This record gives sequence, structure tokens and C-alpha cells, in this order.
Amino acid sequence: MLVKDIAAQAAFLLGKQEVSDYLKGDSDATPEYTEQEKKALVKEANTLLRCYNIVENEIALDYLPLTAEETVTSSTGALPYSSFLHTPVTILSVTDEYGNKLPFTIFPEYVKTHKGTAVITYAYSPRTKAMEDGSEYGARVPERLLSYGVACEYCLVSGLYDEALLWDKKYKDALLCAHSASRPHVIRSRRWV
Repeated sequence: MLVKDIAAQAAFLLGKQEVSDYLKGDSDATPEYTEQEKKALVKEANTLLRCYNIVENEIALDYLPLTAEETVTSSTGALPYSSFLHTPVTILSVTDEYGNKLPFTIFPEYVKTHKGTAVITYAYSPRTKAMEDGSEYGARVPERLLSYGVACEYCLVSGLYDEALLWDKKYKDALLCAHSASRPHVIRSRRWV
């Protein structure tokens, strides 16, 4: 799922068909644009991109955390955040290679644990995306949810507060569904007498 597809869907939801067609690159639906029209479309596309980055970051930090697990080795036990594939926001756990929990201390620039090999599980914030990038969530979060969030954020940025309330409701309802779908459901056994 590419960012430009989500932005195009949000533009369509907002009634901005020309912007949607421009983002899709649909040459049949889009006429040749004047320089001024093209600048206006690029400006709209950039606004939608900023809105996408805000929404993806909000989802990752507040609702559905992005997690990663890395096996690292250190001779001192100090593991700088810059050495991780993603920049950690929260360290969730530190274990040895056999799965035993290890004590750790968090510092502003690194996490400190025992010397040797450790498996670090952490939550991270998504990197800033360009239009051609893919969503960090893949199939875990539906395109519709992200497009609702982008539409809501676009309305807020544009000062369309009444419309933002409508999109916010749809966005939050879709988030609730995605959040409850991500949790495992356990049905307790019943005793029949």
C-alpha cells in the first residue's frame, strides 16, 4: 500500500477528483495542466503527504505501536539508539539469546544491559514518508482507515472544522475496529453441569 494511493483515496473522499487523478497518474482522466494548475495540484499533494505522515505517526504512538526485535552484541553493554534499524521510542523488553529476561537501564542516547548478545524488542516511530513509499503497517491497517485520518487532518489544516468532525468520527471508529482486531480474543471454556 503506497502513500500516494492513500493520499489519492483521501483526495477522492474530500471531493478533490483532480488531485486524486493527479496522484494516481491517470493520464486518461487528467488533461494537460497549465503551469499554475500543476503548482496548485503539487501543493495539494504535498499537504496530503504531510497529513499522511502526521496520521501514521499518531497511529504508531497512540494506538497501534510499530514494534521491532533486533539481536545485538556489545562488549560494554551500552547499545546506542543510532545502531538500531529504527529509532526506538520505547524499549519493551531485553532478553538473552535463550529468552531469559535481562535487566536494562534507559539513557537518553543508549540502553544499557549486560555485555554480550541481547535481543531487544522496542516500539518505534515511523520514518517520514514520500509519496512513492509504502506504509509501515502494510496490511495490518486498512487503506480506508489511513485515508479517513488523512481526510480529517487535511480538513483541520484547511480550517474546515465541521467536516473535520465528520472525518474524525469515521477515523476513530475505524481505529477502534483495527485496534480490537489486533488483540487476540480468548474465549474461556464453560463448564457444563
